Amino acid sequence: MLSYLAVRDLATISNLEVELDRGLCAITGATGAGKSVLVGAVGLALGERAKSDAVRSGAPAAEVQAIFRDVKLPAELAEELGIEPAHEELVIRRRVDAGGRSRCWLGGNLVPVSTLAALGDHLVDLHGQHEHQTLLQAQAQLELLDAFDDLAGLRENVTRRFEAVRAAEAALAELEESAAADERQLELWRHELKEIDDAGPEPAEEESLLGERQRLRAVVELSRLAREALQLLGEGESSALDGVEAARGTLKELVKLDPEQGPLEEELTQLRFSLVDIVERLRVYGERLEADPARLEEIETRLALLEHLKRKFGPTLTEVLEYREWAAHRLSDHEDRGTALAQRGKVLEGAREEYLWAAREMSQKRREAVNRLTPRVNQILTRLGFPGEPFAVEIGNRPGDDGWSGARATSTGLDAVEFQLAANPGEPPRPLARVASGGEISRVMLALKGVTGERYGVPTMVFDEVDTGIGGHIAGVVAELLHDLGRSRQVVVITHLPQIAANADAHYRVKKDSAEGRTFTDIERLEGEEQVSELSAMLGGGESAVEHARELLKR
Repeated sequence: MLSYLAVRDLATISNLEVELDRGLCAITGATGAGKSVLVGAVGLALGERAKSDAVRSGAPAAEVQAIFRDVKLPAELAEELGIEPAHEELVIRRRVDAGGRSRCWLGGNLVPVSTLAALGDHLVDLHGQHEHQTLLQAQAQLELLDAFDDLAGLRENVTRRFEAVRAAEAALAELEESAAADERQLELWRHELKEIDDAGPEPAEEESLLGERQRLRAVVELSRLAREALQLLGEGESSALDGVEAARGTLKELVKLDPEQGPLEEELTQLRFSLVDIVERLRVYGERLEADPARLEEIETRLALLEHLKRKFGPTLTEVLEYREWAAHRLSDHEDRGTALAQRGKVLEGAREEYLWAAREMSQKRREAVNRLTPRVNQILTRLGFPGEPFAVEIGNRPGDDGWSGARATSTGLDAVEFQLAANPGEPPRPLARVASGGEISRVMLALKGVTGERYGVPTMVFDEVDTGIGGHIAGVVAELLHDLGRSRQVVVITHLPQIAANADAHYRVKKDSAEGRTFTDIERLEGEEQVSELSAMLGGGESAVEHARELLKR
């Protein structure tokens, strides 16, 4: 329950604090005193959109602090928000500066506004001044029916199935669009693939060709150098081989005179053999060296082709081959598109079947909920002055046909829900939006809130002028209904009806004063003669009004 609310610099409120009781809490006050500002403050604490113009003129920021006691949250939500499921006291604070920037705190920790919004759905059912108009909207009627029978789990399943259908449809559409790609692009890929395959490049062949080209271009110089080496080593006059032979003859004579120098002669003999081998190898090399213009031209042509491929498809042959694999893959994908289209079509068909199964189960549960909701609402409406059984719910397929569901599939299912009202005896039920006056809508809303309030456990309900267009005997019935709601939860009502205020467990008055050219809103709890005085003022004033006020309190 909401036990404490503090508001600073919001609209006409400079600094206001109020402690709220359990049960039915009535808030009264003159029109324009600022009662609805309090509801707006609660909305801010629960994550509603902040408006910078709500900040009190001349103040840097508005701030709201709310304390909730005996809070019990769903385990999943508590885990998601990183807080304990149960709290003896939960403190929420929100600050909105004059520029519209908003900051939120939960238990002293800075949190995003989405956290407050998620908490708000489990802390307070807030019914603002114009919310009864939302009752005329088909989506709001569907939401209320689902809330009445606690169909959130089934509805989430329908939503997941619907999202799966949409994802499968998008995947199939993407593939179909790709399959219809420009044939010229496909032809280009085929041409490029053939061009690369016809060339048949190898990653390392360029280096080998460059080396061979270098040798062919230098064949004349290589022949000259080989012949010169042959002349110096063994074929020319005074060659190295001739010198070695001459030296061997001299060493033989030396060894005869000094046998210890025999190893020198042996080494020189080995050197001669080495020189002879080198001379022979150079001769063979020189004989093989000959100009090959045809091979050189072939190499030049091949290198030019490889250079063309590199300019067109990549700076290296490796990247040319990578592009070839990419193009081949794209062509393969396109050629296999028929199989892929069939597979994705089957996925879509399966997703639609699962959605229809979940949506039809949801439809059945909603029809069962209608059978339970209608008599309960009519029971309350009878107390509120409607004759017979005025309330009815029409449920059927959403208008339209998407070609596969037999209706128009949405994330909430296939159902269109319409609340109907027979406002006068003998008339058939007609859509609520077309037959109900403001007062009738308020009474229907109150009946629906009364029934749904019994079905799900939001601990605090806030009504801002739910008594619009209500008076006389019906006002007393409304007071009793609100008091009944207050037996199981906290109900905060902003009202102009003395019957409701007199029936409340706690009565608060909002008043507006002026000082130094500024307007200030404050709130006080009324008891005893102060409450009698407020009720008599609401009744029009005078001695008879005072007596009437006392009589209301006795009841």
